[in-house]
Amino acid sequence: MFTSKLNFKKLSFLLMFCVAMLNANATDPVKKDKDIIKNSAFSLKVHSAETSTMIMSSSYNLATDKLSLTLKEEVAFIEVVNKNGEIEFQLPVDARRIHLSLSQFEKGSYSINLLAIDKSSVISMDLNKEN
Repeated sequence: MFTSKLNFKKLSFLLMFCVAMLNANATDPVKKDKDIIKNSAFSLKVHSAETSTMIMSSSYNLATDKLSLTLKEEVAFIEVVNKNGEIEFQLPVDARRIHLSLSQFEKGSYSINLLAIDKSSVISMDLNKEN
């Protein structure tokens, strides 16, 4: 009788632990490498659910080689950093719509950081240009 109660307690604990782990994985706010746009020319990725919800829409115009982002919040600054940590450019924007000409970027990896107008949040993305 004692061992059956003990086994039941172990089994119950194991079951509760498994359910808790599944629930934690299902509600984990960090999503790794969520593609915003991906094609043969480039990919744009975010690393968190919070960041991805701040981007309302995104598009790429092949004819003009321009990436366009519409954001929930107004952005004060845009900063583009290359893979060596060097700032390619940092510009004031003061807009919800961002347009980047990808023809200005050489092949490689870049971090794009957008600072919200109220300076409460930063949207960080990775741009990988293929050609």
